[in-house]
Amino acid sequence: MNEVVIYPKKVKLLAIAMGALLFVILGFYFAQNRVAMGLPLWKIIVIAYVGIPFFSLCLVYAIYRLLVPKPAVVISDEGIFDNASAVGAGMLRWEEIADVFAYDFMGQRMLGIIPVNEAVVLGRQSRLKRVMAKMNRGIAPAPFNIPQSVLPISVDDLLSRVEERRRASPIRGA
Repeated sequence: MNEVVIYPKKVKLLAIAMGALLFVILGFYFAQNRVAMGLPLWKIIVIAYVGIPFFSLCLVYAIYRLLVPKPAVVISDEGIFDNASAVGAGMLRWEEIADVFAYDFMGQRMLGIIPVNEAVVLGRQSRLKRVMAKMNRGIAPAPFNIPQSVLPISVDDLLSRVEERRRASPIRGA
């Protein structure tokens, strides 16, 4: 089997970890100095109870990905294995994929994947991944997305590799 295996770019993972660490530190700083900074209570609550935990999870995930190298994307005759983010879809077989496309979202290039039957694919995910995929569906054009930020190649190059393999696969999607 001739697979295309794409690992995340370590420099980009390191940048994500450093950015997340910076936001955690700033969150604690703002929470500790709320009176001196004159921040309203609702902003402190957002920073302390939403921002700090969120960016802490981002930091832990980026460090984990740096220490435990695993492919971000594997393209095979079978389909696409998406492990590019904390909410990656896992294995999506060609016959399960309705559409794959590149798009821009909030200044970030993404590869969107729309399954034929979203409920079936979501049924294989953990509860956290199901919630995140449903949230993605509300704000992004696809429930599963591969971000450019961790890839060593462009999303457009990834899309052409996906389309090429999909066309050549004996098990074609829609």
